[in-house]
Amino acid sequence: MQRTLQLFILLAAALLLCSRPATAQDRRNPAVPELDLKVSGLFDGYYFHRKDAKEVTLWGRKLEPYKLVLFRSLTLTPTPKDVEHIERAVRHDTRYSRCKEEGLRGGHLYYGFYQIPMKSGYSAFIFYRNNALRPAAVPTLTVILMYGDATMEELREKFGNK
Repeated sequence: MQRTLQLFILLAAALLLCSRPATAQDRRNPAVPELDLKVSGLFDGYYFHRKDAKEVTLWGRKLEPYKLVLFRSLTLTPTPKDVEHIERAVRHDTRYSRCKEEGLRGGHLYYGFYQIPMKSGYSAFIFYRNNALRPAAVPTLTVILMYGDATMEELREKFGNK
């Protein structure tokens, strides 16, 4: 569990470092077909204009070393309604996960790391963390959605060594 938390923190730090160049990209990626994941709907623009939210979308050559074709993240200061909506989407999609690690606090999802096989041959990877559940922490919620042919172990190795 501790290693998963460290991996998640490293992944979030990598997101922050990449976020400036990523904002100049078109938010659509024609290389990845739309998939029927509830989490993908979180990136439909609803949170894009909120001042307390940050969306990052990456694809292309920057992701090749990670065996990924698409990387999307959303970080925001959540309202209770946001937490309910996002947690419900994550829980819906992760019913189909092949691999998963998760932790709960007070009956709510605190963190999760999931791999979901897709018909295309790729896997979808969902990372979730609700830091608002930690006392005295900055109340943020982060959702990361990635597609590619990496494995969870490969992603742990890549992001764990950064």
